[in-house]
Amino acid sequence: MATIRMDVNPKVLEYYIEQSEMDVEFLKEKNNLASIEEWIDGSKQPTLNQLRGLAKKLRVPLGYLVLKEPVDDSPPLLDYRTVDSVDTSKNSRELIDTIRNAQKQQTFVSEYRKKEGHSTLGYVDYFTLDEPTENIVEFCCTLLDVDADWQNQIDDLHPFKFFKEKLNQIGVLVLVNGIVGQNNHQALDIEEFRAFALMDDYAPAIFINTNDTKNGQVFSLLHEFTHLLFGREEIYNVSNILNKEPSLLERKCNEFASEMLVPNELFIDAWHQLEDDKLLEKTEDLARQFKVSMTVVARKAYINHFINEGNYNFVAAYNLDKYKENKIKRKESSGDDYWNNLNHKMDPVVFDTVRKSFYQGDIQFTKALKLLNIKAKAFDYLERN
Repeated sequence: MATIRMDVNPKVLEYYIEQSEMDVEFLKEKNNLASIEEWIDGSKQPTLNQLRGLAKKLRVPLGYLVLKEPVDDSPPLLDYRTVDSVDTSKNSRELIDTIRNAQKQQTFVSEYRKKEGHSTLGYVDYFTLDEPTENIVEFCCTLLDVDADWQNQIDDLHPFKFFKEKLNQIGVLVLVNGIVGQNNHQALDIEEFRAFALMDDYAPAIFINTNDTKNGQVFSLLHEFTHLLFGREEIYNVSNILNKEPSLLERKCNEFASEMLVPNELFIDAWHQLEDDKLLEKTEDLARQFKVSMTVVARKAYINHFINEGNYNFVAAYNLDKYKENKIKRKESSGDDYWNNLNHKMDPVVFDTVRKSFYQGDIQFTKALKLLNIKAKAFDYLERN
């Protein structure tokens, strides 16, 4: 029997290979892909099994590769990138899939809340950009039930968990992950994005890339929350370069996050109490006191004219080097605990909503698992914990 080959457009293959950022030479070494160059130049067509293998490596649906023209399935959110994002003309499958997964969970929770008779969340799209930052901070301290000296009230609880729980309590979905779903082969690139915000009047959502530093995740979380208050979606990266925020919106979001984490009045007092310390020692001490990064402390000091731009850049570079060094150490000594990671990754609001819907008979168990990106064993574990 003659081998049946698939009629594919070489330009379609080139498009998805380029989008994947995989090298053709790398793909050639994979099973069934040795003839990939011939598929691209049109001198030969792949078999169904070969095309299926290529789709798997490129992480796209098989149907995409047999289209006459490539399809751009990039979510509209990708139009809202800010700060130091990489080339915005190229969007990784990891980012696209992560946005799609987050949107599915958000839509499910939103529809459930509507069906249950919930009201819209009044703080979504509440402020305009001309609102003074101090007014927004005051409003949010009341909304979240957070005091200015919250650092002294959380004991050993990490600030990210503290603010995540506060946001969950007012209806915000806080989705976190460093990979796509449960796929360890699809890591999220911190150079591409650190967080994003998805608008919805019933279920606003924030996604945090956990490949960022712990302190970076807290700042991103509060930065993205401000976007919800302004009613503006975005994909966020961060800049350590002074005065490089591209818009008033980004400046306001950074000002809010900074003031929530390090209230300026408290910072000034703390800074002067350590006046004789050297710069790195001082920023490290204050970073520890306020439970933030040294870069946040240095930026606060610069804004208050306590240090110059050169000193700020010195601290920011030192902090980045320190993070990279610690990241290598963690990687060398890591022994990932799947269950602890699952507890951290799974938003309790999303899980509880899906669980209730399943027990109410509104969705099948297989759909519940697919929405949550977990297996039955993990569902049972989360129910018990």
